[in-house]
Amino acid sequence: MTVKKHAIVLDQATMARVTELCRLGARPPVIYALFPDFPKNLVVDMWVIHQGKRPPKGPLPSDLNSYMLGSHRRLQSSFILKIFSDLRNAGSHDVDAIIAAHRLYLETFKDSAELNPLFSVERTWVLIREFISVRSIALVRCPCCHAQYVHKAYEFVNHRLCPMYKL
Repeated sequence: MTVKKHAIVLDQATMARVTELCRLGARPPVIYALFPDFPKNLVVDMWVIHQGKRPPKGPLPSDLNSYMLGSHRRLQSSFILKIFSDLRNAGSHDVDAIIAAHRLYLETFKDSAELNPLFSVERTWVLIREFISVRSIALVRCPCCHAQYVHKAYEFVNHRLCPMYKL
């Protein structure tokens, strides 16, 4: 009996997470990657309910250079990764940390959306996936301001790339 209750709670938590990702506009391939056992047709139906249209087709963003172009983009990427990393270290579920980091990012950078378009939840997910799974990017501490900023993991660290240094 206890196992069934626990399974129902997990299903409710998963359903809430999937619903929140749909509300944020995460495309079905992102949700499938985060929840491989979740029914695909249900993800598409939930996406249609929350977005009011069918999900767009096509490849997900995958260019890492878009996170590094210019100090403002690097600052945004660093902000997302730092929030995600702190939440994850505090014991938050990875999906909850992705959702919270993306929401906080949107709230923080909404005023600069005219100058630099904000990252979609897909771009946030790709950034975090590259950080935790692929490990092709890392957070590096600047010796001048002591802030952490995003950097390609296998490149020479040039602290003049610190986004705070350039602002």
